Amino acid sequence: MTRNEAFYREWLEFVGEFLQHPFAAHPRAEQQISKRLTASFNAACCSRSSVGPDWVDHMESCWPGDYLPKLPPGPRTPDATWQPLLRWYAVSGLSGPQSLARVPSQVADRRMQSHWQDLAKPMGISYQLAIPLLLDGPFHRAYLLARPDLEFDEGELTLASALQPILTGL
Repeated sequence: MTRNEAFYREWLEFVGEFLQHPFAAHPRAEQQISKRLTASFNAACCSRSSVGPDWVDHMESCWPGDYLPKLPPGPRTPDATWQPLLRWYAVSGLSGPQSLARVPSQVADRRMQSHWQDLAKPMGISYQLAIPLLLDGPFHRAYLLARPDLEFDEGELTLASALQPILTGL
């Protein structure tokens, strides 16, 4: 059994447990999902974010809870269109998982990537993987996995694609 198959099987068992009981019976469901995502992708942290019509990025939850500051250090970007992954989804119209390093320069040029790195690196974020839950114009909801030291590989993108419908359903 491959690594992805093992993780996917664990996720199916996890979902099966959730389906046996009302979602409200799982008071820490978001934490359990984020913790499992962090382990599945060997990530430093997992956050769930949303972007509204004003293009302001809101972090709704994070695991572990103390990994990211409530407000990023340093100067803030004017809106979420400066975040390369969010810009990718707005420009491309695609809805599958995507990693920060795979956002082409035609979508987020070197200046934008550099601006984002200046903001994210002090928080221990050099590499990110987004798993969208909802994309509808400027409305965006996604899980974001972050690492300080290692790019997400093709196998992890494949696993993210397999998990995306499960996460959307949850």
